[in-house]
Amino acid sequence: MGRSPGLRWWRRLILVIVAAVACAAGGSAPSPLIVFATGGDAHTGVLDIAVAEPDGTGFRNLTHNEPGGFEPTWTPDGRGLIVWTYDSFTGNESPWSISTDGHRRALIHGDGSPSPDGRYMMELASKGLVLRTASGRLVRTLPLPLGRDEFVDSYPYWSPDARFVAVVVTNDDTAAEGSWLVPVGGGAPLQLTRNGSEEFPWAFSTDAHWLLTYTDPGHAFEWSTDGKVRRIVRGGLTRAWSATWSPDSKRIAFVGQHGDIYVTNAAVSRGVRIARTSSAAKDLRSVGIEWDPSGTLVAFSERDALYVVRAAGGRAALVTTRCSFCDPRWRPNGREIAFSSGGSSFAVSVRTHVVRRITGEPVDADSPVWSPSRSRIAFTRATDKLNNPLTLSVYTMRADGTGLTRIGRGYRPQWAPDSQRVLYVDPVGSAELQDGALGAGAIMVGGLDGTSTRVATGTSPTWSPDGHTIAFVHHTFGPSEDGGYVVTGTTLSLVGADGSSERVLASSEELGGAFFDPRWSPDGTAIAVAQQHLVADENGDTSGVTSLGLIDPSTGAERLLPLDGVHSYKWSPDSRSLLVVTSYEESLVAIDVASGATQVVAWRVLAGSSKSSLKTAVSKASKTGFETAISVNGSPKVVEVQALASSGKVLGTSKPFGTGHPALVGGY
Repeated sequence: MGRSPGLRWWRRLILVIVAAVACAAGGSAPSPLIVFATGGDAHTGVLDIAVAEPDGTGFRNLTHNEPGGFEPTWTPDGRGLIVWTYDSFTGNESPWSISTDGHRRALIHGDGSPSPDGRYMMELASKGLVLRTASGRLVRTLPLPLGRDEFVDSYPYWSPDARFVAVVVTNDDTAAEGSWLVPVGGGAPLQLTRNGSEEFPWAFSTDAHWLLTYTDPGHAFEWSTDGKVRRIVRGGLTRAWSATWSPDSKRIAFVGQHGDIYVTNAAVSRGVRIARTSSAAKDLRSVGIEWDPSGTLVAFSERDALYVVRAAGGRAALVTTRCSFCDPRWRPNGREIAFSSGGSSFAVSVRTHVVRRITGEPVDADSPVWSPSRSRIAFTRATDKLNNPLTLSVYTMRADGTGLTRIGRGYRPQWAPDSQRVLYVDPVGSAELQDGALGAGAIMVGGLDGTSTRVATGTSPTWSPDGHTIAFVHHTFGPSEDGGYVVTGTTLSLVGADGSSERVLASSEELGGAFFDPRWSPDGTAIAVAQQHLVADENGDTSGVTSLGLIDPSTGAERLLPLDGVHSYKWSPDSRSLLVVTSYEESLVAIDVASGATQVVAWRVLAGSSKSSLKTAVSKASKTGFETAISVNGSPKVVEVQALASSGKVLGTSKPFGTGHPALVGGY
């Protein structure tokens, strides 16, 4: 499932700490809490909004977004299901017990296999198994008489009545594997196959009297769960891909070598083809199959749909096209089939073919921002890892996570100075949506009651300090050489917060290059923009260079600052400096707005056992680029960093942070 769990965390920690330094550069923030997006539950892989103290204490989630859920299986009584979630940060898969409508869910704690009813978890141990309740309480240990080089090498496979689990044991020295049957209630485990036989558990019969096993290559066997009977199963099972027992435990349905569906009599080993599939050979491992509770029907899924066919044979009936290569699971009453698709779980009516959603699509939350009053938080929420413009929405909530209110479709929320309005962009509110990365769309102003007004069309809106005016940019596009779109022109405009008095302040034609991301200075005297210029090298090849410009909001006149490679920037609270991240060597620079000079030459480190006991630990450490490594003697619990000018003046102070958390302090 591919993505590195560490990279996303590291970037978020950097952003949080850089934001803390930026806020402290010109004064302390009104609230000590930091708000950020996190995926730290280790189970769901979705981003939630959380807050914490600057030293890392007091962490708590404010949102609990829908994590979705896949591979649903019904509990034996049909009153609930077990679904799984995947955490892309940690790589963990976790089981949940949920209600049939998906509204109530509880985590089944532990790393192993949940029982069919979801009440227990069977985990692997060094020399056996451990049974716990769903809440994590130890029930009993189930030791196995393993040799020195042997270990359990598979997740436990439960029998339908939860009386047994089957596992594979591997010899670390010879790599040989064998199967064991373990009584869940205690008692002597049964070694079905010796190491070296390469025989693996496949499927329990419905009455749990038999265990189907297979070898690689090509043989299938039935074991009685008392270990006394072992018989070979033919009828095509020697080349089967997946198999399932009938409810009466007398027949086995399976996917044959070439993809067709067969039923074999488990006692006399006669195989009969009951349906054909169109799946390619490479996809046969993904074909799902299961008997209905009455034993008269077999459900199977392949590349295009879910079908039901009579166990005696006949024409397969299409049930739904929503289930492609899914694992169908019949509800015990036989009325519905559960399956998963796109990270969510569904159930389809066998009679009406109506599909209902059990778990919602996984929802992420990101880009949280405090209101100036520190009483509310605005953030963006969406499915598809925040990549689907149709599901992007802006929400607000109180600082304690209550009062969740949807403001409207959009993203990039910004609070008005009065903390009563939110500015955002609706990316599908305009026919000009040609490049989602630029966020073109309708510029909206929303109230805390959830109503919104469209005020302009464009991107990157920003409030004036008095909250009366909004600055934004509007791009025009042209075709690029690769068939996409490029920005061919830009205007910077102003509009009233009510949508009145829109006017163009400056254009790329006048200023000599497209510009992006306007940021109004806190005193209202300038608007900072990133401006792109084309520069030719000695071979005549051109490339874009991004500079930082200051535009007068009254006249539109621009002054360029002597800094190239601008990536992002933030005003100091006193409007005298800009904190800039550049793409050159990934440096962090503080630039004086009046003179254009950068300022920081060294760092001072304060350390102690708490925020109230900080003392100078390193008086002066010269800046060495983007990252400055500074050694601190002893084992302080809290550290604070000061940025120093050449005169020794303190230009800014970071918020205190705990030494147990990674920190990156850039060179201004």
